[in-house]
Parts: sequence; structure tokens; C-alpha cells
Amino acid sequence: MPPHHSGADWCNVMQPEPPNKTFSDKLLDAARVEETGMSRTFTDGQLTELRDWLKLFMHEHALSYKAVGRMLDYSVAALSTWMKGEYRGDSQKLANAVHELRGRPAPAAKSAAENAVATSFVRDIWAVIDETVAMAMQRDPRMAVITGDSGCGKSIALQGCARRYTQAVYIEITEECKTPSSLLHLLARKLGIRTATRQSAAASFGRIVEKLHGSFRLLIFDEVHHGRLALLNAIRQIMDATGCPIVLAGQPELETVILRSRYDRSQGGTVASRIGARLSADDIVALRDDGTDPKSGKRRLVCERQLLHTPGDVEKLLANLKIRIAPAAMQLCLFVANSPGGGMLRTLVFVLRRAQRLNPATSVLSRKLVIESLQTMLLGAEYRELVDRFETDDLSKRIAATLKEAAA
Repeated sequence: MPPHHSGADWCNVMQPEPPNKTFSDKLLDAARVEETGMSRTFTDGQLTELRDWLKLFMHEHALSYKAVGRMLDYSVAALSTWMKGEYRGDSQKLANAVHELRGRPAPAAKSAAENAVATSFVRDIWAVIDETVAMAMQRDPRMAVITGDSGCGKSIALQGCARRYTQAVYIEITEECKTPSSLLHLLARKLGIRTATRQSAAASFGRIVEKLHGSFRLLIFDEVHHGRLALLNAIRQIMDATGCPIVLAGQPELETVILRSRYDRSQGGTVASRIGARLSADDIVALRDDGTDPKSGKRRLVCERQLLHTPGDVEKLLANLKIRIAPAAMQLCLFVANSPGGGMLRTLVFVLRRAQRLNPATSVLSRKLVIESLQTMLLGAEYRELVDRFETDDLSKRIAATLKEAAA
């Protein structure tokens, strides 16, 4: 077996070298390799080291063969056989791809901010799901509906809830599973059910029911507003046949699709009648008519909360991000977090991370740094609109009132 080379030789083309070649010469060779994109030739020992590194890399970042295959542009079969030393293709070419991956910045491990931070809205979502699961356990399964604008934290809360329940299944409705048959095939795969490529939807449905019946497993379907009524009816049939608790989540237009089911007899008109608990991000902060005040005779308008994401919620988020902001920046952060036009909570996370990354020596982000990050991220017209609303919008008044109450 050829001798194992040290790390200093990794960037060199493995060709015989003159004995008098200096270290500077080797560095020049390495630079030429990087500039010209020449392939490296690895020894058996180095191939073993690359395989060991890739195995550790996958373990540390919880990556599957499929995920790494996408990074390298190789199939799962090619990658797995190469890891075993049984690859029949160009092993050196694949090794070069792995070596190139080794030189890239490693993907960051999931931060606490990407997990479900227990904000007020997250706790609202968890309460609705807990109620839905309890109803299913009492043999009265229902579909919970959770709606809110993109970026308000729904998906993160739902994924966090899926981790709280044993064997819960989370599915995001995409272009690949907008039809009942494609959804059934995807759900079958998520449940570990092997299905034939051309297996009928009826066959997939039967195997899903057999797997789930009496299990009370929580099924969460996110971004359901992308699907049509037929998709919702297929989900309803799964609940009826299995007794499993189900959560439907999406943007506010999801409620319109559900309402349409009341009048669409082609689908049985049964989706709306299976809905249980509802939670709307818009309703949480909407004014509600609370009747007439008996003393003043005036109508009382109240709301559940002044803000969807409170100052305490933003403070929890900052703690998970390990970011500190100046007190003067809090009002702006609250505005971005609660503004649908600003992308809400997701935008705030991105803005703060970017400001921190561009100012690593700053321990506390000032209002100016947050504004600069926000301005760079948005288009000029979007930024000006956000600033105009920040100065005139009713949301700013509610934020100021909330901060005043918190200070008192």
C-alpha cells in the first residue's frame, strides 16, 4: 500500500517530485492546481481518510446520503458504494468532489432560533394541537386549522410540535404533492411504507390506513393553501379512516378553500364539518366587539393581544440567537417582527444575523446597524414603504403602547 501522506500534501497533484523540490515550490504547485481546476489523485490511505471525514461530517450535521448526494451531484447509490470502496465509476473523480466539499464552509448546526422558540404565538399553536390530539384520543378526531401570513413562525412552531409528539409526521405541501395521489405516495414514504412506482392511489390509501389505524399519530400538513379542495378531502378521508388527529396549516386563504367546501357537493361537502379548533394570527391582534359597557353605554372593542410577537417574545428570540440589541432598536425590531409586509419574524432573524455577521466586533447591535442591514436586504421601494409605515402605521402606536406598559 502506498505510504500515507500528511495533510500538507493534500493540495498537491500526486506525481513524482524531484528530491530537491522546496516547500515554496509545493505551494506554487498547489496554487496552480486551484487556479486550473486540475484533478487530484489520491492514495488509498487518503481515500480512507476522506471516507472517514465524510462519515463524521454526515454524523455531525445529521445529513443523509441523499442530502450529501445533492451537494456533490451524485446519486445515493454512487455515494454509498464509494463509501464502502465498491464504486465502479471514477472513484478519483468522486473523491475530488468530496475533497472540494471538505474545503467549503461547514453548514451551521441548527441554532435554537431555528427550533421552536416558545413565543406567545408558538404556545398558542401548541395549545390548539394539544386540544386536537386530546379530542382524537377521546374518539372524536378533528382537523385543526392554523393560519397566518408567511414568515410569522407557523412552520417552525409546527416542526417543533412534531418533535414533541412521538412518531408525528410533518408534511409540507409543495408542487410535488398538490394532488391527492402524490400526497398519498409521499405520506406512505414518510411512514416507511414501500410503494411501487406505479402503485394506484387506492392501494397507497389502503396501506396508509392499515399502518395508522388506531395509532393516534399526529399528522401535520403545512402550506395546505397551495392545494385544491380535492387534496383537503383526501386528508379528511385519512382522518375518518384512521382516527388520527390532523393539523392543516397555511396562509389565510386556506380558510377560503375550507369555506368553499360547504357548497361543493362534488367533494361531499364534508371538509368544513370536520374542522375543530381554529387559530388565526390575524384574529389574535384584531379588535373584537365585547358588547356595550353598562356604565358608559359605549361599545367596548378589545383584542386578545396588542401584538402577535410581544417584547418578551423578541427577547427570547434574541437570547436564542445570542444577539444583544440596544434599547433604541427594540421598537424597530418589534415593528419588523409584527409587520406582514416586512416578512415578520423570519425577516427579523435574517436582518439581525446579517448585522451581527457584518459587525463581528460589536457586542450590542445599535439601531443604526439594524437599519443598515434592513436597508441592504430590501429593495429601495420596499424599504421606503416600510419606513413610511413605521412612522405612520397604527402598528407603531400599538408597539409604543406595549413598550410603555412593559416599562411601567
